[in-house]
Amino acid sequence: MSMTTCPVCSSQKLEEMLSLVRQPVYQHPVSDEKKIPPPHFMDLSYFYCQKCEHSFQKSWDISILERIYKQYYYTPRPADVGVLFQNQFVQAFVDRFHLSDSFDSILEIGCSSGEMLARIAGLFPDKILAGFEPNRETAAMTSASDVHIYREFFTALTSQKVPQKFDIIFHRHVIEHVADFDDFFAAHQNVSHDSTRLIVETPCLNWSTHHLSMAPFHIEHLHVFSICSLTTLLKQYGWFLDAYLVTSNGHLIGFFTRINASRMIPAVENPFGLSVWIEKNKSLIYRAAEGKKLALWGAGSGGVKVMNYFNLCPDIIVDSNPNKAGKKFVGYPGQKIVAADGWIEQTSENSESWLIIVASTYFEEIRQRLKRSGWKGKIIQPYAL
Repeated sequence: MSMTTCPVCSSQKLEEMLSLVRQPVYQHPVSDEKKIPPPHFMDLSYFYCQKCEHSFQKSWDISILERIYKQYYYTPRPADVGVLFQNQFVQAFVDRFHLSDSFDSILEIGCSSGEMLARIAGLFPDKILAGFEPNRETAAMTSASDVHIYREFFTALTSQKVPQKFDIIFHRHVIEHVADFDDFFAAHQNVSHDSTRLIVETPCLNWSTHHLSMAPFHIEHLHVFSICSLTTLLKQYGWFLDAYLVTSNGHLIGFFTRINASRMIPAVENPFGLSVWIEKNKSLIYRAAEGKKLALWGAGSGGVKVMNYFNLCPDIIVDSNPNKAGKKFVGYPGQKIVAADGWIEQTSENSESWLIIVASTYFEEIRQRLKRSGWKGKIIQPYAL
C-alpha cells in the first residue's frame, strides 16, 4: 500500500521526514532464523503532514506485518523486567485520570500475555476483564485465569463475537501499527457505549523530535502520532480528548470520552532534525567505542535499529530477558544474544575494557542495575547522545 495523502487528515501537504535504508523487518530475536521467510530488510520512508503534524510510512506491505504479529513478534518477559512503562500507565490510570473504582468492565486491545490486565485485576478485584491478542503463543501465556482473551486481531468482524459493551477500553502501543483506521474504530463502536472511556498509549512525535529520539521509527510503526494528530484522528470517530500526559520515556497517554471539548495542544518542534541526528552521532559512538569491546544491551527493536543506524557489529548482545538468550536476529547470523545476569557476573572484573551501548528505553533501570553490580565500564545511551 502506498499513501499519497495523510492517513489522518487526508492533507496533501506532505514532506519527507526520514529516509531509512535497509531496515530490519524482524525487530525481535527468534529461535531459528533460518525458518523466517524473506524479505529480511526493507527501505523505509517516513513523511510528515504539515496540517495535522502526523508522521507515517509512505508505503507498507500489510501481509508482512500480519506475519510478524502472528508468529515472530514478541518474547514474553519476566515480571520484574521492564516494569517502568507499566507503572507509568497504572499511575495515569488511577491518579491522572481519576478512574478509581468507577467501572465494572474493561477491555485491553493488544493485551500480550495479559500482564497489564493482571495488574488492574489486583487493584480492582471483581471486574470483568477481557483482551484481544493476535499472537497465539503470547496470548496462551496469560497468568490471569479470570481474563478472557480473544486470540485474534481486533477488527469490526472479530469484535462482533464479544457479548458485551465495556466501560473502559485501552490499548498500549497498538494504534501506531494500525493500517485501517475505519475498521479499527468500527470495532471500538461494537464494544463501547455512550459512557465508555478510551485510553490510548503510543510513542509521542512531539517528544521524539524535541529529544531527537529515533526509538519510534521502525517497520512495525506505520505511524508516529503527535498530540495533534492523535486528537484529530480520534475526533473523526467520536472520541474527544479529555486529558493527556507525556511520560519521561516519550509515551503519549491520552484519555478520551464521548464528550466534545476543546483542549490546548502543543505543536511539534523541529520535525526534520532526526536525519541530521543520525549522521552527527555516528562519529560520537565510534569515538566512544575506540579501543573497547562492544556490548549492545537490548535484543529488541531498539537494539537492531541501533546496529543499522550506526553500522555497528557488537561483540555481544545482552538482554535483561533470559527468555531471549540463545536466540538470534533474522539477517544477523553471527550475533549472539546472552542473558544479562550471567554476562555481568562473568565480565565485571574486566568491565573497564567494555563499552555498553544501551539500545533500550529502559535505560535508567539498566544503568541502576549495572551500578549496583559495581560496573566500572563506560555506558552510553544512543537515543540520548
